[in-house]
Amino acid sequence: MFRNMIHIRILVLFVVLVSMTAILVFMPEDGLYTVPIIANKTIVVAAHDSPEEMKALATHVCDGTADQVEIQRALDALSQTGGTVTLTGGTFHISDYLFVPGNVVFEGQGSDVTRLEWSSGFMRCDEDHIELRDFTTTGTGAIWLRGISHVKVHNVVATVDASLYGAAFTLWVRDSIMEDIEFLNCKAIDCGRHGWMNDGMGSPKLIRNIRYIDCEAINCGRYSRFDHWTTGFDIAENSDIEDCEIIRCYAEGNWESGFHFEGAPSKKRVVLRDCVSKNNGQKPDDYYNDNTATHGCLFGAGFWLHGDVTLINCTAGSNWRYGYAVWSPSTDIDPVDPGTGYQFDYVDTIGTSSEAAYREYLDPGYQVQGGMIALCDCMSGGNGDAELPPMDSNTYLSRCIDDGSAIGFGLFRAHDAYLEDCASLNAGAYAIYAHEVSGITVENLHMVNPTGVNGNGTFLGTIAQPVINSQFNIIGQIGADVRAIYGEGGQDLTFTGVIRTDHPEPVIIRGGSDIDTSGLEILAGSEQGC
Repeated sequence: MFRNMIHIRILVLFVVLVSMTAILVFMPEDGLYTVPIIANKTIVVAAHDSPEEMKALATHVCDGTADQVEIQRALDALSQTGGTVTLTGGTFHISDYLFVPGNVVFEGQGSDVTRLEWSSGFMRCDEDHIELRDFTTTGTGAIWLRGISHVKVHNVVATVDASLYGAAFTLWVRDSIMEDIEFLNCKAIDCGRHGWMNDGMGSPKLIRNIRYIDCEAINCGRYSRFDHWTTGFDIAENSDIEDCEIIRCYAEGNWESGFHFEGAPSKKRVVLRDCVSKNNGQKPDDYYNDNTATHGCLFGAGFWLHGDVTLINCTAGSNWRYGYAVWSPSTDIDPVDPGTGYQFDYVDTIGTSSEAAYREYLDPGYQVQGGMIALCDCMSGGNGDAELPPMDSNTYLSRCIDDGSAIGFGLFRAHDAYLEDCASLNAGAYAIYAHEVSGITVENLHMVNPTGVNGNGTFLGTIAQPVINSQFNIIGQIGADVRAIYGEGGQDLTFTGVIRTDHPEPVIIRGGSDIDTSGLEILAGSEQGC
């Protein structure tokens, strides 16, 4: 017992010393800004089930009923001076809102040690310069950051219910700018809402300088949901986004998309690096979306992308519909098509990015003009429909690989898309599926053994929706029973490269004009390593 008391006293002393440390400076665009120093005051709040020796050291001791009263009392005591509220290990039962004031650190002892169980209310943060860390929040207890800046949320796990709109972690901006917000090692697991949502209204409604590092969104909306369209990371719902980094984040098993961008908000300088999105689109085909009078997944993608967004070394696997979907502004979407059930203005492919896009992020001094979707060194496989879609203008794919999705690259109503050094391997249907596209450049695409549909390994347009003014450089290896290239109505198309196949008619474009295949070499047989 005596040894435990010593350890507890050392812990409390450490918390006090840490809270005395100043947050130093950062550099905004308009010059040096000094973050206010958090005062060296620490208030300890003990749970009803904390050890007695810890309760003896606490300023406030909860009784397990309406514990927000004691916690709020501690927070209010720091509203003028700033400081740290430290929750002990144990479970806190909360039945109302908690308001975290500015210049305050609110912390537990670890997400597996300190647990906030909410029957009503949530955590509301309306003032700048706060830090939340090291606890788990459940029930109704979502975390709302409302119009504030300079926030860190570290090591927080949320398993919140379906009682309210928004997300486990919601950023809300109205007629203002939020900036400098960091989520590190946070998790949204089995939530009845989005994992993360950036939302807002008015003008401006800008959230900038956001960092998501080593965060996870797992099964959001899968077992219950407030919103039909629940996703893992809803990076741009209604708010505009600038200078956003998403690093080593993970999305799995979410109701709709894993990582999601709505079309209407402005997105500038958004980078996803080393992220993984798998098994998303859990919404079943017979699920009825009453607000759109449709059934099943509308998005269902690993990454649903729009705007100035670059993905580097990301992975999308076994998502219900798409690995990567790139779409045009929401005003261009025709959600229901009598023939297919859904028709989107997007392009499905496997990655996006040109050398110019890649250079921009390797060398900050190099700038690509205009917004674009760029995927570099991305992987996908086993997705239910087209793997990646580039669709709007300024869409680039570089060194991206799809293995075993239904369609390796699907391009719909796309123009000025560029694919280089990409590969479609073992597609369940088509290596490439395109219609109503123009200005497509495909350079050094490796196409290996698509299963094909009606004997065709690619499908390039129809008479009514042709592919025009495009170039395809393909290195292919295809079985004798699958035609390498098939299309209808194509105009001003050039095919080059080398395709190995024993098919008697490897290339057919019916009803087309200005089709140049003089640079395409057809070789018999197969070769390892194509």
